[in-house]
Order: sequence, then C-alpha cells, then structure tokens
Amino acid sequence: MTCLSIHRRGTLGHVQVSRGCVRTFLAGLRDVALVPGATEHTRREPLVQFLKAAATELGIGAVNVHAELRMADVGQPDLQVVNSTGAPIGYGETKVPGSATYFARTLESEQVSRY
Repeated sequence: MTCLSIHRRGTLGHVQVSRGCVRTFLAGLRDVALVPGATEHTRREPLVQFLKAAATELGIGAVNVHAELRMADVGQPDLQVVNSTGAPIGYGETKVPGSATYFARTLESEQVSRY
C-alpha cells in the first residue's frame, strides 16, 4: 500500500491506496513527461484517472472530475471532484513538478487555502 496525503481545509490526513493504482498514475505521468512542452494541463489526465481509481479503491464509489470551473466560494480550482450525487468532495490544483520547497509553499498558499 502507498500513503496518499489529502489536504482538506486545514487538515492533512492519510489514506491507503494500492501500489498498482499509484504505479498506473506514475506511469501516466512518465508518459506525459516525455511530451515536448508539457504543462500542468498535460499532466491532468493521469491525475483524473488516479482520482477515479483511488475513489473506487477507498470505497467512496464512482466520482467525476470537472476542470476549470468558476466558483464563487473558492475561485477557479483546476479540478473539482464530485461524488455520484454531484456533491463536491474535493478540489485540486495541478502544478508543474518542482522542489519540495515549492510544494510546501504551494500548500501554504492563499489559493490552496480557499479549497
């Protein structure tokens, strides 16, 4: 099992998903990393597929992922995850890979705090 960190309105929790699920996600990232000029948008599809697979594994059930919505209460997240009834259960931002310092700054950003 691999640990996945979930940041949700000021809390950080850990859940378990299978290594196969994570390996598939990483393989998808590897494939798009080889695309010349790849951007954060290029990396979204592997993440969307991972979120759907992880939700099933975790017993959340089927989820849908919507991109680039304009939402009055949170702004414009890159991704919104909704459950089978359409209720939002999470938001996400995709960023170009960087250093651990860059990741930490992103988690502490005003943008992420809205979600």
